[in-house]
Amino acid sequence: MNREQIILKTYIDRFRSVFRTRLVGIIGLSVATGISFSPGVATLYFIVHGGFLGLYIWAVEHAARHLDDPSTSVRLNRQSVALSFLAAWPAVLLALYVNTVAPQLQAECVFLLISLVILMGLQVHLSNLGFAASLAPPILGLGLIGWPQDPGSAYPHLFGGMLPAGGAVGGVAPEG
Repeated sequence: MNREQIILKTYIDRFRSVFRTRLVGIIGLSVATGISFSPGVATLYFIVHGGFLGLYIWAVEHAARHLDDPSTSVRLNRQSVALSFLAAWPAVLLALYVNTVAPQLQAECVFLLISLVILMGLQVHLSNLGFAASLAPPILGLGLIGWPQDPGSAYPHLFGGMLPAGGAVGGVAPEG
């Protein structure tokens, strides 16, 4: 095995161990949303987010079967960047929607987005671009939810929520 194949195999092995956690998270958030907010919204969230996770799993498993193909690493990197970005959006959109419809749940929405920043920051990435693509949606969501509605009344928990993002950015492994 050459260096690129070793990196790819390591990524695949780590992704396989993390995807179960992602699946449990999607199921848990769906159940919590269904109980506390809306079963319909929870079902839609589960289908969309589960679909993106399924595509991600397929891309990784496809790469695992083609480790000897020199184009596998480049293809999986491109797919993982796109899927990391897309897979972050369902929870972000859920938080934005719930925060708009039920503002009394704002703290829960902020907590969801903070958790997503941590999860996306700690998951395995093939590149710095994939890392950034997975963090951009929840950080944007935090900014939108925490943006002061009245001038001079910033939400203090927003700034606390940005701390994990700053710490995660410092933890990116160098490429190459």
